[in-house]
Amino acid sequence: MAGAKCKARVFFAAALAYARYIGDMKIPLRIILILACAILSDVLWSAEGARVVSFHGFNNCIELKNKMARAVLCPAVGGRVLEFSIQGKNALWLNPEEAGKTNGASAGRFDIGPERILPRRNVLFRGPYKGEITGARSAKLTSGKDLSSGFQIVREFSLAVDTAHLICKQTRSEERRVGKECRSRWSRDH
Repeated sequence: MAGAKCKARVFFAAALAYARYIGDMKIPLRIILILACAILSDVLWSAEGARVVSFHGFNNCIELKNKMARAVLCPAVGGRVLEFSIQGKNALWLNPEEAGKTNGASAGRFDIGPERILPRRNVLFRGPYKGEITGARSAKLTSGKDLSSGFQIVREFSLAVDTAHLICKQTRSEERRVGKECRSRWSRDH
């Protein structure tokens, strides 16, 4: 992906330099540049086996895919995995009534507990997260900072080249504050 971004930057720099020399041709060249941007935008927003898609009523989801498996990550709803399918069959239950709604709780979610003792952490549980494609079949989702706990969550996902092996590494960073108790983290979904 980094190579594609570099090639795109070189292309645009060369095109802009060329525009300075052709005077009257600036308007047609701008049209060519706009078309090139449209064509290259897919290259800039994807890598092998990873791309930005719309899914279940949400835009900017990240799809990780190989010949056997597909994972769809949704930054808009707490960094959840909305789909993990093997040969087209989703292993996660996804409530059809939650399409496009940010208050849903179906599919693969991550919790930080204990739930009933600590204050709600909607920034971590419901999002939004920042989603980014980090390479071939890999992505990273980063939460905002939760003021009640001082936590920020980073989830790094990686799908194997040719099997249904999906790795999710969740890292919690904590802003240390004097007098705050230590909290635990756990998840229902594995």
